[in-house]
Amino acid sequence: MSASILRTIACRAVSACGILVACSPMPSDVLPDTVEVRVVNPIAWPDGKLLIVSGGFVGRTDVPEVRLDTLRLAVARVDDSTMSADLPDTSGSFALRLLYRGRQRVGSVTLVGFAGHTETIALTGWPHPEAPGSPIVIAATESSLVRLDLRTGAAANLGIGHSGSCAISPGPSYRDSVIVAQALAGTTCESPMGWRVEPSAALVDSFALYPYPADRLWAELAPGIWLRTAHHDLTIYTDGQVTLFEQLEEGERVILSPDRSRAVVLTTNAQNQVPMLLTAAGTVAFRLPLLSTEAVAFAPGGDTIFAAGYTAFTIGQPERLMAVSAATGAVLMQRDDALPQLWDLVLDPDAPWVYGVGAEPADASGPYWQPVILVFDRHTLQPLGRIRPPPTAACVSGLCGQVGMAIDAGARRAYAFDVEGWGSSFFNTPTAIFSFELVPAAQPAEILTP
Repeated sequence: MSASILRTIACRAVSACGILVACSPMPSDVLPDTVEVRVVNPIAWPDGKLLIVSGGFVGRTDVPEVRLDTLRLAVARVDDSTMSADLPDTSGSFALRLLYRGRQRVGSVTLVGFAGHTETIALTGWPHPEAPGSPIVIAATESSLVRLDLRTGAAANLGIGHSGSCAISPGPSYRDSVIVAQALAGTTCESPMGWRVEPSAALVDSFALYPYPADRLWAELAPGIWLRTAHHDLTIYTDGQVTLFEQLEEGERVILSPDRSRAVVLTTNAQNQVPMLLTAAGTVAFRLPLLSTEAVAFAPGGDTIFAAGYTAFTIGQPERLMAVSAATGAVLMQRDDALPQLWDLVLDPDAPWVYGVGAEPADASGPYWQPVILVFDRHTLQPLGRIRPPPTAACVSGLCGQVGMAIDAGARRAYAFDVEGWGSSFFNTPTAIFSFELVPAAQPAEILTP
């Protein structure tokens, strides 16, 4: 007979005699100390998965007991040698204990999380990153542009006039290191101007034919091609003539592809679905299958567009996250299960992850809100985890009107910031910056010890 059957018979026989004994595994069924058990990701995302690999799992159907400190985790088998354990939605360092086949292995696990909270100057509209996802951004105050370092909150005035009364946000340009601003002279808006910000501020172009407020923003798509968004519409001018006009609500940001050949306008409502523009011609290449785009990011190679928005405006309609071919508009993958509204998307340059930032109540009992960062697998859009501040760290106004995000890949830090100056309700309210730890792009496995 096998050892397991003999042990079962022995335990039943002793129990029948009324004798209490510990029916522990027979020696041949015990996990040998020489069999390695390792944790693939000892630094992990909260609300994510812990992956544990061992040859001792092979050929069996049972799963180990896994605890973080005293919390027992739900465990499932991934394949013959791999188990996954559901991690809690919290952060910190924890003792890890694994019980399997009569033996214990121990180690430690760190769940990344909140790293700090500071405030900086009041911003109007959305800042423009110097590079996609960069923590160095060009931002607007009520009268000028500043270079803002989200890592420290330090802001340096660039000496470039810009007014939120003319264009809420500064806009991008097809040129290197150029930002589009619109200043206020007395009570009149000046023409939109393209300013080079490196190595020092210098005017490079302007749209002199249109010295009127954009309301939302101006962008320079190509030589002689300017884009303007207002409260209710999108207009493209080619050599001073209107070549595209359509209804589009609250177009407060324009995202250019890495080679600046394509552009997507972020909007709360595009009646004809969201246009994907070819910048050289100022024309619509195709439309994203969304009625709004609250967040957009291009893959580093520019071949894929990641977008979050709504497909319908009905009560209970979840937001949809999708990846679309930038060449054809074909939907490559999508998900829409229980996502909060995402305000920004950033791709990790060193790991296959997409970060989305939204806002949620700081706790169940209070009215205050705070940013939350969701992590997705770039190749599948499957959720990998989430990181959030403690309940005591909330946005300055308590509402987190809109929330942007940037990352410092080298330092493995993420920065979420609330955009409070976008409407008169939060006029001159300081901007809150929340910093978070990120999981390393690569890390060694931890071998658990007996």
